[in-house]
Amino acid sequence: MLDVKDILVEAARAVEEAGLSTDLRQAGFEKAVDLIATKHGIVATVGAPPAPSPPVATPGSGTPAETGPLLDRVAERLKVDRETVTETYHERDGAFEIVVPASKLDSDKAPAAKQLTLLVAAARQGSGTEEWTHIDNIRRVAEDFGRYEPANFASAVRATQGCQFRTENRKILVRLSRPGWESATALVKKLAGIEP
Repeated sequence: MLDVKDILVEAARAVEEAGLSTDLRQAGFEKAVDLIATKHGIVATVGAPPAPSPPVATPGSGTPAETGPLLDRVAERLKVDRETVTETYHERDGAFEIVVPASKLDSDKAPAAKQLTLLVAAARQGSGTEEWTHIDNIRRVAEDFGRYEPANFASAVRATQGCQFRTENRKILVRLSRPGWESATALVKKLAGIEP
C-alpha cells in the first residue's frame, strides 16, 4: 500500500509531466493527490472541499454508486441496464461523476477527448439535464482525466463522430445525433467490460 510520501511523489511527477502552467500547478497537484489516493483505495482530500457545481462528470471516487432517477434515464436512453451504467457513471446529489479509471480511456489526448465528449454529452443529455452540452463541461472532465490539450481540444471535440455542433457566444455546444448515441452506448458497454 502506498504511504503519503509515495502519493505526493507520484502527484508531483504527474504535475510535472502534464506541463501545467504556474497558475494551475497547485490545483493540478491537489487533484492528482486525490486521484492517485483514490486509485489505491485511500480517501484523500487536499485543501478545502470543492464548492458544489452544476452536474459535471469527474473521475470516480471509487465509492459505491449512489443511485438516482437521472441514472435511470441515462440507462434508458443508452438502452443498457442500470448496472452497466453504474460501471461508468455515479450520481451524487443530482450531479454525475465518470468513475472509470483514466487508464481505460485512450492514452492519446485527442481520441480521449472524443471519448469524453460522448460520455459527458450522454450523461447530461440522456438524463434530460440539457439538450446541448457546453464544451466547458467536457473540458473540465478532460482536465480531471489528464486528457486536456489546449491547442487541439476544440478540434478534437469537433471531430467526434455522431455529434452536431453549434456556436453560442464563441463557445461550442455539442448534441449527440443517433450515431452519437450508438457510439456512446458502445463506449459505455466497452468500459463496463461488455463485448459488443
